Amino acid sequence: MFEYINGLYFFTATCNTWLPLLKHRNHSQVILDSLTYFSKAEDFSIYGFVIMPNHVHFLIGINPEMRLKFQHRFLKYTAQQILRQMKSMNDPILSKIISTQCDRNYQFWERRPKWIQIVHSDIFWQKLKYIHNNPLQEKWKLTTRPEEFELSSASSYLEGKPKFEFLRLWES
Repeated sequence: MFEYINGLYFFTATCNTWLPLLKHRNHSQVILDSLTYFSKAEDFSIYGFVIMPNHVHFLIGINPEMRLKFQHRFLKYTAQQILRQMKSMNDPILSKIISTQCDRNYQFWERRPKWIQIVHSDIFWQKLKYIHNNPLQEKWKLTTRPEEFELSSASSYLEGKPKFEFLRLWES
């Protein structure tokens, strides 16, 4: 028997040209801090996440009408904060993300992040497993066990309690 879900999505945002712009801990911390801030200020919940070197995945519960607002605010804010850090360090990778658009100097995130609606609980668990196993993939080899990767919700699910202020564990 499926538990049908309303307003739950699998969200993926990728760094421009798949560059590893999130590999530095201070850059991934911007993502974590932003999720904490936005989860207090906005009406949404994060049920699972992973921050990879060049992309993020979230399982997010949000009113469908608020998706684009969240997307715009989150991507804009995180890009501004990380770009500020990169500029202060004169990071040479900045030259690889110079924008061709007249409204910005740099393009941090790829355009059109992916939203996939999660319609029942078995798909939720499938996506959560995918998120948690992402750091183990052959091309990454960031860890040998999902719960060892600090930039994900895997250890929170294993221990049964959230390790991040913004995280809510899915109970089904």
